[in-house]
Amino acid sequence: MALLLCNCQKDELPTDVENTLTPISQSPIQKIQYHQLPSYIKDQVNNSAERIADKGLLKKTSTPFGDIIQDQVGILTTNDGVSSYTFAMKSLASNNELSIDNLVITENSDGTLSSQIIRYKPSEKWLQNRNSKGLNWDNYSGEIMIYDDWGKLKAVGEFLNGEATRKTTNKEMAGRDDVMDCVVTEVSVAGLEQNGEFYPTDIIIDYHCSSGGGAGGGSDHGLPNGGGEFPHNTGGTHGGGGGSSANNGSSNSPQIPTVIDDRLLFDKIDGGESNAIPENLESLINLGTKPIAEYSDKCAGIQNIWNSYPNNEVSGYITQDNQLLVIDVLPYNGGTTSGTYTYNNITYYPYPDSSGPPTNSYNGMLHSSGYYLIPVKASVHTHSPCRRDGTNGVSHGVGSDDLTRALKAPNIKHFIVGCRAIAEYNGTKSNFFNIQTGFLSTLCKNIQ
Repeated sequence: MALLLCNCQKDELPTDVENTLTPISQSPIQKIQYHQLPSYIKDQVNNSAERIADKGLLKKTSTPFGDIIQDQVGILTTNDGVSSYTFAMKSLASNNELSIDNLVITENSDGTLSSQIIRYKPSEKWLQNRNSKGLNWDNYSGEIMIYDDWGKLKAVGEFLNGEATRKTTNKEMAGRDDVMDCVVTEVSVAGLEQNGEFYPTDIIIDYHCSSGGGAGGGSDHGLPNGGGEFPHNTGGTHGGGGGSSANNGSSNSPQIPTVIDDRLLFDKIDGGESNAIPENLESLINLGTKPIAEYSDKCAGIQNIWNSYPNNEVSGYITQDNQLLVIDVLPYNGGTTSGTYTYNNITYYPYPDSSGPPTNSYNGMLHSSGYYLIPVKASVHTHSPCRRDGTNGVSHGVGSDDLTRALKAPNIKHFIVGCRAIAEYNGTKSNFFNIQTGFLSTLCKNIQ
C-alpha cells in the first residue's frame, strides 16, 4: 500500500470568522453538500439508486445495499482530469458484519460517467489498533470489494498491514468464474501534512483483470471493467495532488480515486447504531449549534479569530485531528459557552443534526441519536480585555466561567489566548499555568 504525501500551500486568510475556511489552496479534495451537486451527477445518483433497489433478473447474483445518503459528498479531482464523487450508504439491518459501503461516481476527462460501490470490511485487529487520529488506512488490514451499481461483485482484494495478499476468500466470489479474474491489487493513501503530522484524506484503489471478466472487455451495466470506459493509469500522475505510485504492474490496471467516507464505520464501532448517545443531550449539557467556522489549519484559525474580534471573547475547540471549531462569539467580558459530552472516555463537541453535517471531515466523528459529535482534545478561547488594560491576559486568576467549563470537561485541556501570551487552566487551580509568551503565530502550535 503506497503512501502519498500532499504538501499543499496555504492561502492568505480573510479576517471574517463567519466564513468557513479550508486554507489549502491546492488541495484536490472538496467536501460539499448534496444540494450543491450539478444536476447530471444527481441524475447519475438517482439511476444508481434505482439499480440498487432493483428486484429483477439480477437479484440471485447481486448483493443488497442500503440507501444512498444524500448529505456530505466527497469530491476528488486527479491530475489527469478525472473527478470522483463519493457518497456514504446506509447499512442494512441484515448486514451484521462490520463494514461500510460507498457509492463512487467517476467522471472521466471526456465527460463519461460510471458508478461503482466499494465495500470496506476491516479486520477486528486493525480496528482495535487504530490510532488516536482515527483509522490508519495506509496500514489497512481487511477486505475491499468493488461492485457495479446493480450489486454484482466485480473485484475483491485482501490486505494485511497495507500489503495486498491477493487471496480471494470472500464467499460471494466462490464459483463466479466471470469475476474471479479481477482482484484489487493496491490501495494508495493520499493526504495532507500539517505541523509535522500526516492526515489521510483519500485513497486510490487499483484493480487488475487478467481475463474472463477482465481487461480489454466491455462492462456490465455501465461499470468499466478493465479496458472499458474507466481511465487507465498510463504512467502519468494520478491522484491526491501529489501523484500516484499505485501502478506497479500492468498499464491496464483500472483505478478508482475516492475520498473515503468512513463516518458510518465509526458509528458502528462506537455505538451509534444502538443509540448509546442519549437523545436528550440538551438537558445534560449546554448544547451548542453547528460550528460558526471550521479551520483545517488550527493556527490560521486561532490567528484569524484573534484579529477579527478585538471586542469579543471567541470560544472554540481543537479536534482530535488538530482542526479548529469556532463555536461561540461572546461579549467582551466572556460568558457561558457551548459544552461537551464524554462517551467511552472520548470527549465530543455535539450539536443537533438538524443543522446539517459539519463542512470539514473529522476522524472519529459520530452521528447518533439526532446529533453530530466531533471528538475534541482541547478548548480554547480569547481574552480581549488585555488589549486595553496593559496585561498579557493570563496574569490574573481564573474566572468563574472558565472554572465551570474546565470542571465540566476534565478529560481535555483548556487554553486561553491573551496578548502575546497563552496559558492553560483546569477546574482545580485558581491560577493559570504553563504560561508561554511570544508571537501567537508561534505559540499556537502548542495549543493542543
